Amino acid sequence: MNPKKYSILCIALAVLILSPAGFAHARVSAKQILDQSQSNQDPSAKPESTELEEAADLSSRVLKLYAERKFKEALPLAKRALEIREKALGADPQLVRIAQINLAEVYIALGKYGDAESPLKGAVKSFRTADANDFRLADTLERIALTHYAIGDPGKAESAYEEALQIREKVFGVANLKTALSLLMLAEFHQLEGNDEKAATFYERLISVNEKHPGQNNEQLVDAISRYVCLLGKLNKTAEAEKWNARLTSLRGPNPAGSTSVKAGSSAEEFLKAGILNGKAISLAKPDYPPEARNARVSGTVVVQVWIDETGRVFRACAVSGASKLRRSSELAAYRSQFSPTKLSGKPVKVTGVITYNYVAR
Repeated sequence: MNPKKYSILCIALAVLILSPAGFAHARVSAKQILDQSQSNQDPSAKPESTELEEAADLSSRVLKLYAERKFKEALPLAKRALEIREKALGADPQLVRIAQINLAEVYIALGKYGDAESPLKGAVKSFRTADANDFRLADTLERIALTHYAIGDPGKAESAYEEALQIREKVFGVANLKTALSLLMLAEFHQLEGNDEKAATFYERLISVNEKHPGQNNEQLVDAISRYVCLLGKLNKTAEAEKWNARLTSLRGPNPAGSTSVKAGSSAEEFLKAGILNGKAISLAKPDYPPEARNARVSGTVVVQVWIDETGRVFRACAVSGASKLRRSSELAAYRSQFSPTKLSGKPVKVTGVITYNYVAR
């Protein structure tokens, strides 16, 4: 698979962290950042208050622009904040890390994954020096795994995801819901890579962890099972998929009559139902015809359910019907497609619907 495809597919991995690690860590006011930086300074040293104030203000503005999806405007401010902190707060690794991760998150939002790698490497090195078992290191490793994957190095991505899982298991325990996030990351990573059997083991572990916390995370359990069912379809394990689908029905309950939206995934976000989406695509990518399917003269229609964000990008795709040999190529085509943003009452909304692909054997 070429780097361009990796860059497109990493969208599916990126959105698994609904609040990016860096901004989750740094979501504090400019005054809090300043107070924290001053408390970490040598008491005998003279505070460089002007520089610290400027860096704190820049960081606050970066967070605001990021929330407004004004990533290009945020980029130079994030660069400047890191530059100031590296110069003025070299002895304060925590605030430098925040600036490094913030800059990386802006790069990721802009799709500049290669540029995000360097500041993330700096943050990872800093975390390891301070405390190799800091759970925030796991968050950062999962972000750098994303950059490795995007630039076409899945081997490094897998290593980073594995290390993140080990840290979470050590800090939180193997059955903790925070550990479940790493299991989901690895399951999705292996599924995107085509390692279905390996992905299945992580989905099974993910489901097991969620089942140990009844009542706390029904939506996460539903999400985990639905992803597993999708994988079982590609593995052609029909009977097992039907069993888990029955479990999904019992967990979800009946849909209200006439409902035009559906909750999806662990985030409990509402997605507008949009039906068949083929005719609504700005760019509808054509799927490759897998050689093994072509040689076996496998043909027919594949239906792919997709989840589309407010910008019109497909960030999750699941082939829900069709020949198992054709499902992955159909999902990959769906990820490469682009749609016009859907608006409801003038505001962009997330959408779910289906794309159909027809394969004709020749």
